[in-house]
Amino acid sequence: MVAKNWCYFITYALSLLVGAQTALRTRALQTAVTWDKYSLSIHNERVFVFSGEFHYYRLPSPDLWKDVLEKMKAAGFNAASVYFSWGYHSPKSGEYDFTGIRDVQKLFDIANEVGIYIISRAGPYINAEVDSGGFPGWLTTTKDLTRVYSPEYTAAWTEWLSAIDPYIAKNQITNKGPVILNQVGKFIFNMCKTNTTSIKMSVAANEQIENSDPSYMQALEDKFRADGVIVPLTFNDAWTNSSFGHGVGAVDIYGFDSYPQGFDCTNPNIWPGSAQTYWRGYHESFNPTEPLYIPEFQGGAFDPWGGVGYEKCATLINYQFERVFYKNNYAQGVTMLNLYMTYGGTNWGNIGYPGVYTSYDYAGGISESRQLPYKYGELKLQGHFTQTVKPFSTTFWFNGSTADNSDIRVDTLQDVYTGTQFYIVRHQNSSSLVHDTFHLNVNSTDGTFTIPQQASTAITLDGRDSKIIVTGYDFGSHHLVYSTNEIFTHAQIGKRNVALLYAFEGEDGETALKVNRSAKPAVKSFGNNPVTTCVNGTTLRLNYKHQGITPVVITGAAEPDLLLYLTGYDDAIKFWAPKVDDKQTVLVYGPYLVRGASLKGTTLALRGDTNATTTIEIVAPETVKTVTWNGEKISVQTTLYGTLVGKLAGPAKITVPNLLKAKWKFNWASPETDPNFDDSNWIVANHSTTNSITQPETLPVLYADDYGYHTGSIWFRGKFNGPSAITGLELLGQGGNGSGYLAWLNGEYLGGTPIPATSSSANATYTFSKGQVKSGENSISLLLLTSGHDEDWNVDDQFKSARGFGKALLVGGNNTAIKWKVQGNLGGEDIVDKVRGPYNEGGLYGERAGWHLPGFSDSKWQSVSLPYNFKQPGVAWFRTTFNLNIPSGHDVPLAFRFTDDKSKEYRAIFYVNGWQFGKYANALGPQTVFPVPEGIIKHNGQNTVAIGVISFNANSSELANFNIEILGAYCGGIKVNDVESPNYNKAVRRV
Repeated sequence: MVAKNWCYFITYALSLLVGAQTALRTRALQTAVTWDKYSLSIHNERVFVFSGEFHYYRLPSPDLWKDVLEKMKAAGFNAASVYFSWGYHSPKSGEYDFTGIRDVQKLFDIANEVGIYIISRAGPYINAEVDSGGFPGWLTTTKDLTRVYSPEYTAAWTEWLSAIDPYIAKNQITNKGPVILNQVGKFIFNMCKTNTTSIKMSVAANEQIENSDPSYMQALEDKFRADGVIVPLTFNDAWTNSSFGHGVGAVDIYGFDSYPQGFDCTNPNIWPGSAQTYWRGYHESFNPTEPLYIPEFQGGAFDPWGGVGYEKCATLINYQFERVFYKNNYAQGVTMLNLYMTYGGTNWGNIGYPGVYTSYDYAGGISESRQLPYKYGELKLQGHFTQTVKPFSTTFWFNGSTADNSDIRVDTLQDVYTGTQFYIVRHQNSSSLVHDTFHLNVNSTDGTFTIPQQASTAITLDGRDSKIIVTGYDFGSHHLVYSTNEIFTHAQIGKRNVALLYAFEGEDGETALKVNRSAKPAVKSFGNNPVTTCVNGTTLRLNYKHQGITPVVITGAAEPDLLLYLTGYDDAIKFWAPKVDDKQTVLVYGPYLVRGASLKGTTLALRGDTNATTTIEIVAPETVKTVTWNGEKISVQTTLYGTLVGKLAGPAKITVPNLLKAKWKFNWASPETDPNFDDSNWIVANHSTTNSITQPETLPVLYADDYGYHTGSIWFRGKFNGPSAITGLELLGQGGNGSGYLAWLNGEYLGGTPIPATSSSANATYTFSKGQVKSGENSISLLLLTSGHDEDWNVDDQFKSARGFGKALLVGGNNTAIKWKVQGNLGGEDIVDKVRGPYNEGGLYGERAGWHLPGFSDSKWQSVSLPYNFKQPGVAWFRTTFNLNIPSGHDVPLAFRFTDDKSKEYRAIFYVNGWQFGKYANALGPQTVFPVPEGIIKHNGQNTVAIGVISFNANSSELANFNIEILGAYCGGIKVNDVESPNYNKAVRRV
């Protein structure tokens, strides 16, 4: 045992040495981004990395990338973490597209314009709840195991990195671009532990999870470096207790993920997770020379087919979760934090993997429709605090304070340079619902005392809450001795210092400032809430209750004077602190959103959005005489405490057409079921072997990927000469969670089998009626609906699971052979719609024929109105057009809603101007509302909607209520151009 321990410690010491040497060598590549055990530095300035996850491919309207990044920037985020999805750019091996909605250079340019850093994550594998975890469809048919060092896979990922790396390298901060960090790969587990349960058991037992193939990780790093990526390389581990931080394949800055609440939103008021308290110790023993980095911390939760919906996920991961768990991260020493997701977006087309439906709202800080939920305000408070209070990025933990209430946990951090202290307080039980009060014993640079000091007052800690109490902090020319309230931000604006402190409404507040012994400070408060003062030696103490907004002007304490805002929580989150340049900030209260500010001469120009007529208050330099809002001059008056106030107009009244009153066109769309259907151009399905990890029970192989079809619905047609003894058909359909399949014999419907949300496959036996099998040639038609490919969580090629039929056997046929053909999306890997890309279409006849596209002539179709029952199972299509005329200067998120009896078993896909923006499962759910971003839907002009309905039985053969609705209206926004949406082309759409 002793020998084993000595061996372990020697190995550990050597690994630390290797890691240190690697870090020094890597630092030599560039000097723009450096680090130590405390935090990252950019251009020699300490930076607390407050980052949010954003996926450009889930928002295929590139102009709106700026909208999302501006909203993140306005909330205090200084970085966005971005996955680059291999499959999104590569429909086939050797083919890569970085144009249009895939223009990553535009993303980098927008980030630079907005002033937000990028953490690039190019995989090759990304997970991300996308099809195949981001691997391209064509990789599903390769033989070699992926995510390890193997020849076939190495050739494939080298191809991808050779395509994406030049964009990353070109846009590094060393080239005046936004990229500051580059992630290598994605969590990779020991090959001996091939399931999630065993991995979790290893973590619980404090066992170390081994890097499954260090040589693979090293090869990825070498490729990034060879392609000119010189910023620090990072890694995100799935849990702590890993070997990725040392030795071969180690990165510069190691990090791990945490999703403490999990992804079950069924009981959103119950917190299943607890705030972790061991991360600091783990970090100091594992990678003590690097900052503590969490590349993915829970920002919300995804929801599966048949789930409870994002409204409940938003309750589970709400602002209280942000206050407790994010602040606990800081208490553990985290100075690099990325929130996954901050903006989720949409799994449009066939982007998503089977565990999610169309919406990827994720209950994040910015909704799928780009609106700002209540929890966004908490992100803004924390974001600005981490960016403003610079000592927060260089702290160490010590046992420096206690509370007089044993239910309160206190973590004390102290800045190594200034001695500023941060007391992070929460309940010992992080999910506690108890309303508590307490006093805090402080041992700070200004002395030892208990706060608050005023009799009959206390610090309040509500259930599921946490606070950061700051002591000994210099801001501007002033010195904060302590405050029982939290700091939102502070700045020197013109000739005075300005700071904002907040707490929940009704709570006591006490703030103490240092004053000169000979000074006679004057305090004047404005508003209805009284503020009492007390000067004791060199300390000025203010006492008050938080309610609304109380501006306080303090003169004589220090130069310049101080404007102190004391606010309640709900007013604090209405403040904005945009920078007008690298050195100056203004403070703005009131608008729904402030996107940015600039100062030229005596004119302050503000940009932003309003959702109603709004009073605006501005703290600006005294030199400002004119204020504009979105380019228009507004009338402002000066308050008694020197700020400017005015009025902003709200949005105009917005109307949209009622699609229930629209003229709809209808057509049947299952010609593949006709025995005489011409399938001469279809691919013969005759493979006897497959590289899928799912081996078929019958041959030939009926897996769509093997024949070049990787997305959406798939048709199989089989022919056989059968004796009358054949009595039925046994099938094993493998379409993914929430999918399904339908079957016909000689044009007669046999039945349909919906696959539940909890399974990826289903067996069915369809019994033939007497005489249904002809003595000559018989025709079988099978339609498989797929929900995407699995991810590859355990490095076991799970993404190569079959999408097709693992069994197709004639009952009583004595092994009668069936000759099969297969058809998926038009062109397969040689996609015909290169603008919309490889995920947009599947193999339904209407998709192949272009019925979903604008410009297709449906003049010969039947005219119907909704709801409409087409009375028999199969596939039917509906189309309509409508015009929108949204006023300019408005951001109006729009969505489409399905409404029907949930007992009816049908699926639907719908297209807007040729873009598939929804998969609807009526009986399965939960999604009924489908947002569609501006640019895809034309806010000024004609729009085309096409809906393909797949019915499993005659009682479910309908399209009921389908309508467009307004999710919100905002005066402001940004200019959004219509996304290129090619019209129908008969020459291309030959089926």
